Amino acid sequence: MTTKCYDCRSCTRPDCIHRDAFRRLPREEGGLGLCPGHMTEDTAAELNSTARDLMSVRQMIEELQAEAEALTDKLKAAMVEQGTEVLQGDGWRATWKNVNGSRFDSKAFKADHADLYGQYSRQTTTTRFVLSV
Repeated sequence: MTTKCYDCRSCTRPDCIHRDAFRRLPREEGGLGLCPGHMTEDTAAELNSTARDLMSVRQMIEELQAEAEALTDKLKAAMVEQGTEVLQGDGWRATWKNVNGSRFDSKAFKADHADLYGQYSRQTTTTRFVLSV
């Protein structure tokens, strides 16, 4: 069960990531006023607009990434056709070649050496922002 803190000043949860956070303090106290307990209708309308803008920008980014991928594929196709790893033009240069690397296989290490894996692994906490419809 997740507990939400609606009034940051009266929140008693010591692990609350929002407690005393600048963004959640009321505007009159120098914060951004994003605590639901302090939010005005104007702030809510502004946040709705901001969320819609963010979704729109993310959609544009997806479309631009698809366009960039198509243009990249076009350059790669020219490289294959010409049998080269390097293409050059007026003010640009593109390379496409294999790069060898080495990565640690943590799954195999965990399976083979569970005790060492446990000894050297550590818990981490991250904060994830998700905006959905």
